[in-house]
Parts: sequence; C-alpha cells; structure tokens
Amino acid sequence: MIKIKNKKGQLAIWIILAIVIVLTLSLLFVFRAKPKISESYDYGNPPAFIESCTRNAILDAEKIIISQGGFLEPKNFVSYNNVSIEYLCKNSGYFEPCIQQHPFLLNDMEKEIINYSRPLIDECFKQLITELERRNNEVEFKGFDFKLNFVPGRIRSEIITDIKIKNKDESKEYSNFKIDLISPIYQLGRMVLNIANDEAKYCYFEYVGYMVANPDLKIEKTTLGDSTKIYSVTDIKSGEKIRTAIKGCAIPAGY
Repeated sequence: MIKIKNKKGQLAIWIILAIVIVLTLSLLFVFRAKPKISESYDYGNPPAFIESCTRNAILDAEKIIISQGGFLEPKNFVSYNNVSIEYLCKNSGYFEPCIQQHPFLLNDMEKEIINYSRPLIDECFKQLITELERRNNEVEFKGFDFKLNFVPGRIRSEIITDIKIKNKDESKEYSNFKIDLISPIYQLGRMVLNIANDEAKYCYFEYVGYMVANPDLKIEKTTLGDSTKIYSVTDIKSGEKIRTAIKGCAIPAGY
C-alpha cells in the first residue's frame, strides 16, 4: 500500500508540474505578443499618444537588433553568451579573408526597425480609434505609412497618415507625426562596418589604436575556438553596445 501511495503521489506531482509549465509558457506568449502601448494613454491628444507609442516601438527594436549584430532574427550567426550574433563578414574556408555579408548594414538595420515597429504602431492606431469612438467621436482613418532613417546621433522617423476626428463641438485632422530620437545607432553601425572592411582587407582590425583616436567608443574583441571574432562596440556616453561576428583567415589545427 505504501508503494501505491508513493506512485500516486509522484504522478500527482508530475501532473502539477506539467500544468505549471503549460501556464507559464502561455503567459510568456501572451505578454510577449502584446504590443507595448504608450504609457501615457493620452487618448485625448492623438499626436502625443501616437508619438509615444512609436517611440517605445523604435527603442524596443533598437535594443534587440544592436545586441544581435543588427538583425531581429539572425540567419547566419554564431551563438555567444546565449545570444545569436549575425556574421557581418565571413569565410568558411582557411587562410582567405572574410567576405562582406551585409555591405549595406545601416539600410538593413533601418528596415529591421521599420518591420518591428509597423505592426505595433498599427495596434496603437486601432486602440486610439476604439477609444475615441467610445467617447462619441466620429473617426475617419485611411491607414498610414512609416518612414525611418539614421543620422549621426539620432533616429528620425515619420508617420504619414490622414485621420479626421469629429464630435459635436469640434473637428480635427492630422496628417503626419514626426519622431526624433537620440541614439548612437548610426555611429555604432558605421563602426562595425569599418571593422568588417578592415578584416576583409587585412584579416585584422587595430581596435586599440582606434579607441585612442576615438575616446567616445569602447571596442572589445573575443576570439572563439572556431576563429570567429566577436567585436563589441560600446558608446561610452549612452552605454549602448552593438556586437558583430567576423570569421576569416582561419588557420586549421596543426599549423
């Protein structure tokens, strides 16, 4: 009888653990899938609401891509400290220099942020319209276009739209929203491109000397067992860091 009780008790424990795991995964999925909406919830001020929402989406995207070499979902990557880092320059053979994988990295990064942000901004517009209509407003909305580009020290974006809001007291119309964020992403992207260019030409990048000439940046290099080099470039002022992977001029074992 004691053995039977123990088996029943063990079975109950496993069932409870299974339920906890399923619930945990479900909650993680729900919270991860839920877009990050403006913290102000200022539905009475549509420009402020949309601008805050867009700002949050862009900053979230920026944080993700700079840790992974510039991409939301790296395709050609190496795993380093449990993070997938895209190869910016790679050659799988021996002795030969690496080949540039993303020569237009800054454009690629801009597109990644746009692709991440657009559905979140769309969700913000939907929530805004729902709330405005709940407050007895008539809303006419024809969709939006989202543009973004990097410039030194900033991320500049613009939402081009046509939204009309009417109630018994007044009528308002909005055509575009401009959002300007302070960010070192342009400088960081240019820096890792410089690293990749030198690695492709010389199989080497003189990062110590570069830091002396550019004290606003901190550059670190880690070499993995397969000759992959992980370069980490940190903007001193903001603390933001981009990582990229380089593999070329590998020397086989025994040489």
